[in-house]
Amino acid sequence: MKIWFLSDLHLFHENMLRGGKIGIRSFNTLYDMHERIIEGWNSVVRPGDKVYEMGDLTLSRPKGGHVNADQWAALISVVNRLQGQKRKLYGNHDHYLPEHYHALGFDKVMAYREMAGILFSHIPVHVSQFYRFRGNVHGHTHEAHVMKVGDAFGGGRPDPRYINVCVEPRNYVPMSLDEIVAHYDRMEKW
Repeated sequence: MKIWFLSDLHLFHENMLRGGKIGIRSFNTLYDMHERIIEGWNSVVRPGDKVYEMGDLTLSRPKGGHVNADQWAALISVVNRLQGQKRKLYGNHDHYLPEHYHALGFDKVMAYREMAGILFSHIPVHVSQFYRFRGNVHGHTHEAHVMKVGDAFGGGRPDPRYINVCVEPRNYVPMSLDEIVAHYDRMEKW
């Protein structure tokens, strides 16, 4: 069994598509985007693996406390195709209640997770928290990385204490806990 992480799927979010208001994904249709997400996820995740979806699964939300049946059925049809035992970290665009995410097949729903001395959160934490953690694996920033500024190397480079697991920089493929721990092990040897 392996443990995997991926963030910011933004299922059914048309503004992410080419030509949309945000337009950071090179897909023409939601179908194409969803198929790439499923393909990337399932290319590494096996049924017995655990996968942490680290926020912003979809922007759809209940209206007046009621879930739209058509939106819900569409969401279930995509999420059910994602392999593994799914865990959910809340993101800023996650509007359903924990019981809704359980109904979608997520075993656990939480705000953040700590493993191997590493903090896993949707939004990157402030640098002042690194006395407590080896590093921070996050989503939220899509293509952008947390940058190191004003360091001895001139700044303007990605800060290696942060790992961005949004779908865009990961090419829609989850990152394993083994890869993450190896990154921090290498960093500590520098």
